[in-house]
Parts: sequence; C-alpha cells; structure tokens
Amino acid sequence: MNGHRQNLRGGGRVPAKVAYVAAVDLTIRFLLQNGLLYLQSQGYEVAAVCSPGPWLKKVQEEGIPVHPVPMSRDISPLPDLRALVQLTALFRQNRFDMVHTHTPKANLLGRLAARMAGVPVICGTEHGFYFYGMSGWQRWLHRLWSKWGAYCSDVTFLVNEEDLETARREEILPPRKVRFLEGGTGVDLDRFRLQGLRAETRRSLGIEDSTPVVGIVARLTHEKGYREFLQAAARVRDQHPNTRFLSVGPSDATDQSEFKALASQLGISGAIDFLGMRLDMPALYEAMDIVVLPSYREGMPVTLMEAAAMERPVVATDIRGCRDVVSEGETGLLVPPQDSEALAAAIASLLSDPEQRHWMGLAGRCRAERLFDQRKVFAQVETVYRQLLRRKGVG
Repeated sequence: MNGHRQNLRGGGRVPAKVAYVAAVDLTIRFLLQNGLLYLQSQGYEVAAVCSPGPWLKKVQEEGIPVHPVPMSRDISPLPDLRALVQLTALFRQNRFDMVHTHTPKANLLGRLAARMAGVPVICGTEHGFYFYGMSGWQRWLHRLWSKWGAYCSDVTFLVNEEDLETARREEILPPRKVRFLEGGTGVDLDRFRLQGLRAETRRSLGIEDSTPVVGIVARLTHEKGYREFLQAAARVRDQHPNTRFLSVGPSDATDQSEFKALASQLGISGAIDFLGMRLDMPALYEAMDIVVLPSYREGMPVTLMEAAAMERPVVATDIRGCRDVVSEGETGLLVPPQDSEALAAAIASLLSDPEQRHWMGLAGRCRAERLFDQRKVFAQVETVYRQLLRRKGVG
C-alpha cells in the first residue's frame, strides 16, 4: 500500500484522508470549504493546503485542519521548487489517501508532489484551462503544465463543455481520465435565494428603492472587464441617468486606484460604489437589478451561478464558461468581449424592460435549481472518489 494506512484498524474501517490543495486561502474559504464540509459529513477525514492568509482562521473554525504552504500564482522557479519540496514532505508525513488540487499553480505542483509522495489517489479540477486565450510561449507553457498535471492524476474534473473538446483536441489527457462536472463547483441554493433584504440593503447603501442598480461581482482586475464595465456605465448613464453601479470584490491598491481614476475621468465617480470584499453577497445581489460580468476568461463563473440563484438577469461576455451558465435571451444576454458599446446596449435594454428582467430572473432560478445545486456536484465528485479509492484498495 505504498506506506499508506491499512484498510482496517481494530476491526473497523479507517476514514479516507483527503487533502484539498489550492494556491490561495481565498479559494479554500469561498470555493472549496463547503465541499470539504460535505466530505466530512460523509465520513472522510479532510484537510486544506494553501498559502498562508487571513481567511484560514475561518476555515479552521469550521473544523477543517489547514496546512499552510506558500505558493505563488506567478511563474517563480525557486519559490515553486520550495513549494514542491514542502508539499511532497507534507503528503508523505500525513499519509493522505487522496489529494485533490485546484487552481493552476496548485494543479501542477500539488499533483507532481502527490505523485512523488506516493499518494494512492490523485485528482485535479481544471477550473477552465488557463491557456485559454493565450498565445506564444505562455500558451505552450500553461498547456504543458496542464498535461503534466493530468499525467500525474487518476482523474481530472472539467467544469465546462468547451474544455472537453479542448482536452481532446490538445491531447491534454485521455478520455478515461476525464470527468465532467456540469454545474462546475455549484452554489449553495439555500443561501443564495431571495430573502426580502432588498429595501434594507439599499438603505444601508444610500440607494432609493426606485433607483436602477447594476452590479459586478469580481476581483478588481483588467481580465474581469472592469475597464469595459466602467465605460459601459458612462454610456448607460446617458440613457438612464439615475442608474447606480456597484463593484464587489477584492483588489490590490494599484488596481483600485487605477479604476477609481478611470471612473473619475468618465464622470461617473458619484454613480459607482467600490465596495471591496463583502460577505453579505445574497443581500447585495438582492439589491441589484442586473448583474454584469464582462470577463475576458472564465472557467465556470460562480458569480453568474449565484446571480441566477438570486433571480437576477445577467449580462456577460460570450466566452467559454459564461456560455455554460447563461442561456442567451432566457436568463440573460451575451455580448462580445472587450466591447463596451455592446455591453452598454445590453444593460440599457434590460433597464428599459422590467418585465423581461423579471422573467429572466425566474428562468435563472429554475436553471440554477436544475444545474447548479452544489449538493449534486458534491455527490457526483464523492461517487468518483469512492470508485477510485475502491480501485486502489484504500480508505
């Protein structure tokens, strides 16, 4: 059993030990924590591995052990080598039965380390192949990383249909090692549902009930389409001058100052609130009338799934991932990427048609209940775990 635990201890089965690995604490806390808690409820012994960060305390308070290992999101040969060595030692010391990696850097380093440590079962989730939209040496390198990680894995989960075709065309991994998660990571449909908080939340933000509100929920970075969002906001204000805009999501000081300066140049500083990182997301979605995501690259955007669950129509870019969530003309509208004029036109058309917004919101909730329920996703993943563990004779 490669030095790993025996199946039985004192006549009873030993719970399988599973580690989830991601580059940053934010991913563990807000994307993977519920999945770890689900595994605990099914009798697994779980742990989280990621870079040190302020959100790990909350993860630990939920009863999930955390192993901090610094991992850079950028290409950093020496820090990456140190992380690989630390991960390998950690996996050997804790004798995990399974390692499941997430996010690009952890997908490479975590799976390589798990293979070197002799972990019996290795899985990875590609939250959208990172080389999507890239060219030149960067595309070549990130494609190679995905291929190396897949080679080390027993199974790689893919979260959108277009990546299935990409995996086949680019020969990233053989079909027998692919599992498709139709709902991506899914969302908590009990948490993300209308709760009658619209008026209260708007009051707290200083927004009148009759004021149209358009929101974006994403990291404050260029690749999320913030420049186009702000340019579109200025255009929308020409037609709907009372419209307010909300930006929700973490940022660094440089990005925040850059986009605030752009808002000032466009003359909309008084119409947009940069709220930063917030934990009251259901209430904020409920305060919005339209949710926008003009991103350049997505795997399976959680923001759009949450918006659908909250009965909010969306306007998003017509790219991989967004196309998997948004049913064009039914739950929202899709526009070309990096096209602020088309983005503004789509937002304005929905602002002019409250009835269409209402029916799109209802259709979004129905679609979320059918496709994006995280409990169904967790059960699907756990079924694969049991098959792999049984095949390896562990846990």
